[in-house]
Amino acid sequence: MPLLNVFGFLNLSRDMHGKDVNRSFPGSKKGSLAGRMAFYLMQEIVENVDFGIDFHTGGEQRCNYPQIRYTNEDEQAKHLATIFNAPYQFASKLIPKSFRNACYKHNIPILVFEGGEALRLDRLSIKKGINGTLNVLRYFDMIAKSVIIPEMEKGIEIISRKWVRAKYAGLFRTIIKNGASVKKGQTLGYIMDTYGETSFKIKAPYDGYIIAVNNFPIINMGDAIFHIGR
Repeated sequence: MPLLNVFGFLNLSRDMHGKDVNRSFPGSKKGSLAGRMAFYLMQEIVENVDFGIDFHTGGEQRCNYPQIRYTNEDEQAKHLATIFNAPYQFASKLIPKSFRNACYKHNIPILVFEGGEALRLDRLSIKKGINGTLNVLRYFDMIAKSVIIPEMEKGIEIISRKWVRAKYAGLFRTIIKNGASVKKGQTLGYIMDTYGETSFKIKAPYDGYIIAVNNFPIINMGDAIFHIGR
């Protein structure tokens, strides 16, 4: 299904007339437009599927390194995450009224692929997303054996993760690549004042991997800037 929320697509927003479709499940036949869309998706499509892969990007200015998220209580989804083999994979809590939560209640395993940034095309995320999907389709014998799937290194399982937040406001500059491994105390970037006279280092709180980066150059105190998993 290439496109569900036509209104959001045209307006460059995930909302549908002011409501987030992915916070409107399982929806209602007589509810808001977003709720009705969610309702008919569940009734007409989801009732006829065995599993699903939900593709997402990071939020505005936040770039997610290619990763797969699954529901920890769903053993089949966890197994499919391993088959997908994204660079990083981890269990993620169910969000009330989300598509994944609604499918979980119907015993339908859902993988959530996160990669790239909203309103931008990210070649690496597209490549990893396609190859991972082909891995899952091959597992279910849904594609011909002649289809060539590039081999990928075994993905890394993330057990815990944390957003590093800005302790100061200012201009943000990162010096670490998204997806890189980091060591505790390693400098990840800097926050500077407007004139560049004062600079504060941002350091990794522990050994781990960068799984998302905030690309916005203007940072306020408390903003999430690096997502680190380990």
